[in-house]
Amino acid sequence: MTGVPHQIDVDGLALPIVDTALGPRISPEGELAGLAIAVNAFLNGALPQLWDAVVRREPVSVGDVHARPLAVSDGDPAASLEPWRRRSGSGVAEDPVEVGTPAVRFVLPRTALLNILDRMQRLDSGGPEPEPAGTTGSPGEVLARAVANRPGAPGRTDELERLETRARELDAMTDPAQAAARRRTLLIELDDAGVLSGRPEVADELDELHLTTLLGYCRAAGQLLDYLISPERRQFVPDALAEPVLGARVSLDFYRDGPRVPPGRTERGWTALGEALLVASSPDAAVAGGFYSQWDGRWYEVRWRRDDGNTPALLDLSES
Repeated sequence: MTGVPHQIDVDGLALPIVDTALGPRISPEGELAGLAIAVNAFLNGALPQLWDAVVRREPVSVGDVHARPLAVSDGDPAASLEPWRRRSGSGVAEDPVEVGTPAVRFVLPRTALLNILDRMQRLDSGGPEPEPAGTTGSPGEVLARAVANRPGAPGRTDELERLETRARELDAMTDPAQAAARRRTLLIELDDAGVLSGRPEVADELDELHLTTLLGYCRAAGQLLDYLISPERRQFVPDALAEPVLGARVSLDFYRDGPRVPPGRTERGWTALGEALLVASSPDAAVAGGFYSQWDGRWYEVRWRRDDGNTPALLDLSES
């Protein structure tokens, strides 16, 4: 990605930015290390529930990384917020949230954390910068966007039904080029609507509305997110990093359509083998393709597709 700023200012807080293989991330420096770890885990897909948990004032964690409302029993809230006040120059201190790990923590107002998550998502997607520079809109605007994508929000049913129709149309398409263009757009819309969060409450919502195609996407996203942080993946792809559903090296359709796991194999181990074979193959610039590869004395057929238009993603794996 080009044009990544070295620093962004959100609610007065200066955040150092580094350009990584996964996109722009907050540099885990000094007092901001805890904030950077939590926000980067969210952007990488390792802590996808962070946004909703902050909106709902609920604790959330994965491994040692956590975010939780600061309780009265935690001691002096004013002292905990001192680094935030000093670095941001802001007196706002409502709904303090602690983020980070047991070793490095940072406390900031809930609305400020939502603004940071919102701004970093925009920066990560290459979207337009908010104006004026250094803001992401009022806390009310950020919360409004979050609430609009929660189950039961006004107008959400109509939007989900529209997406269900578009998803079914995509499944019925026979022209690969047209389907590829539709898929890229649809996946972004599904992600914006929270369908790719894999959250149980979203799956329940889609089930109650009988939106079976979206429900399949939601369940597939949950499986994929679990796989992306699994030990089986690290065993086959040691340098793999936690990443979001969009841009992952495994297609959602790999889980929507199966996967077809042979007897004696585990689902995550089978997926990891397919990803490892794909990574080792260095696919050409085509939109989709397939190849045969040998691993541990056996031959496999790998099919892949660039769902996001950029990253080759595992679509199918079979023993040949």
